[in-house]
Amino acid sequence: MASVLIVEDDGLVARHIAHVLRQVGHTPIVAYDAQTALRKAATQPDIVLLDLGLPDLTGREVLQRLRSRSETADIPVLVITGRREAAARLQARTQKSVNNVLLKPFSAAELCLAINGVLKG
Repeated sequence: MASVLIVEDDGLVARHIAHVLRQVGHTPIVAYDAQTALRKAATQPDIVLLDLGLPDLTGREVLQRLRSRSETADIPVLVITGRREAAARLQARTQKSVNNVLLKPFSAAELCLAINGVLKG
C-alpha cells in the first residue's frame, strides 16, 4: 500500500487518521508542524495529507515549499481542512499544486476514497 505523510497539528485528529490508514494497509507518517513535515517529505511518501492551519507556517507556504524542491515536487497533495473558503481559494490559486481537497469533518470512508482517488490519478 502507500506511505502517507499526515501533516496535522491536532494530535487527536492526526492519530485518528493514522489509525484509519493503518487499518486499510497504508503506512502513516505523522508531522505536527510544517518544519517536521518538510523534513519528512524528503523521504518521498506516496501522498501528503496537508492541513492548512499549522503552528509555524501556513499550509499554503508548506505547499509552495514542497513544489519548489525537486525531491518533493511531484508528491500528490490532498489538503484536509475545516475552512471551506480557504480551501476554495487555495484550490483556485494552485490548481496544479493541489490534487484534491477534503473538508473536515470527514468519515474514514471519505478519507480512504479521497486518498485512493488521488493515488490513482
